Amino acid sequence: MKNLYCGLDIHKDTITGCIMDKEGNVLRHHRFPTRKESITTFLTNIPNADMEIALEACGLWRGIYTILHNLGYITHLANPRKIHNIAGKKKTDKGDAKILADLLRTATSPQSTYPLKTSLNYGTSHAIKQP
Repeated sequence: MKNLYCGLDIHKDTITGCIMDKEGNVLRHHRFPTRKESITTFLTNIPNADMEIALEACGLWRGIYTILHNLGYITHLANPRKIHNIAGKKKTDKGDAKILADLLRTATSPQSTYPLKTSLNYGTSHAIKQP
């Protein structure tokens, strides 16, 4: 079991991230550009051995997943339809990131599965802006 849990709500231009501990206390909650440097800055000082990350399996997940995987983080894909049903009508980026982290923390995240090798080789170039 990990000590920290992170939820990332991904959009074309921004990512909202929430990191919480195993008791559910929010340690970090930020919005940042959808760029590799911004992701690594958000995760600064958090060893990959201490944290798992959840993100919705939306159209942009492949590039983000690849970055996180290459940084050594265990990353889970959450089913976006089921997340929407859990979040209800009051969906916000900040709320979605927190819900993703909390569902991962409580082991109740609705998982999505994809054939990883095929998925990671398809369409990764559009998800991350390069400098």
